[in-house]
Amino acid sequence: MGRLFKILFLIITIALILTAVVYLTFFLNKSNSKAYQDYPLWDNIRPLDTPKSFQLMPNWFHEAEFSGFYAAKLHGFYKIHNLDVQILPFSMDYSVMDSVRAGVIDFGLATPADLVSEGSQQYDLVVIAAIYQVFPGVFLVMENSGITSPHDFCGKTVISKNSAWMEHTRRTLQNIDIDPSCIRWDNGSVDIQRFLRGEVDIWNGYIQDEPNEIELAGYSVRVIYLYDYGFEDYAELIVTRRELIENDPEAVKCFLAVSLLGWDYALRNTEESLDCIMQYAPDLAINFQRQALKKITPFVKCGSSPIGWIDRDRWDRVFKCYGVEHPDSLLFDDFLHEIYGSLVFEDV
Repeated sequence: MGRLFKILFLIITIALILTAVVYLTFFLNKSNSKAYQDYPLWDNIRPLDTPKSFQLMPNWFHEAEFSGFYAAKLHGFYKIHNLDVQILPFSMDYSVMDSVRAGVIDFGLATPADLVSEGSQQYDLVVIAAIYQVFPGVFLVMENSGITSPHDFCGKTVISKNSAWMEHTRRTLQNIDIDPSCIRWDNGSVDIQRFLRGEVDIWNGYIQDEPNEIELAGYSVRVIYLYDYGFEDYAELIVTRRELIENDPEAVKCFLAVSLLGWDYALRNTEESLDCIMQYAPDLAINFQRQALKKITPFVKCGSSPIGWIDRDRWDRVFKCYGVEHPDSLLFDDFLHEIYGSLVFEDV
């Protein structure tokens, strides 16, 4: 009995020492981290007791659009919290949602259209946060075109990039009581030079991409925002399996909280964030990414809503536009409420 007692005492002692080391390391790292010095609101995030590895896949190629995740990774925020997060490269060869569904990856990024089109309702995929509070989709027209709003689209040619963008266009026009059949779809090449040559009247894209490219090339265009005409979609939804939440809720919540911290940091420290972006996308033009990061900021952090927040009433409206009968089945927002509580964040 005496020997057994000594062994148990030794095991308990070692466990207590290891726990103390983990928490001491965590708080020392926090004290030396500019993120925590500047943003004490994040002090309620605690590290995991045991290390956890996750894989995250964006829904496009590496660029400024995902800068908050890069910041969380490269500034060591994930590591401080005992998380090993691998940010995988996007590929056209496979589906992000299918990879999450199959358990190949743990988290994927998606738009509402991605989520619905890939049958998420049948496979128990859920959204835990929405990074973009405002959909960053835009229509582009030349300054001298005489087009100032979607009210002027009738009789004009609109690029039909894909089915998602065609649906976005239809919904925007229907929101302002315009029959979408009044426009003429252009099914030609999606080379933006066609727009610049005047072959297509109206181009569509995302605020951080096409407008940025055109402006840096020296052209003057008018940008028309979909959200100004009742398009309420969120973007960059963080999607995972409900099974993962049920099996390891603390790890999923920790991943989410630290990812939101990364985004908060990235938007407040644009030049440091730019360095992180270029580490993941070294072949991209640095000026393009600098402008892209500036352009996305008000779409991620705007109004009184904290980063990642999802309003349930708006969520229901968005997914009912996609014909989803029970939108709440796609949403798990418990962690957002636990992370933020009653905190109020400053607008950027």
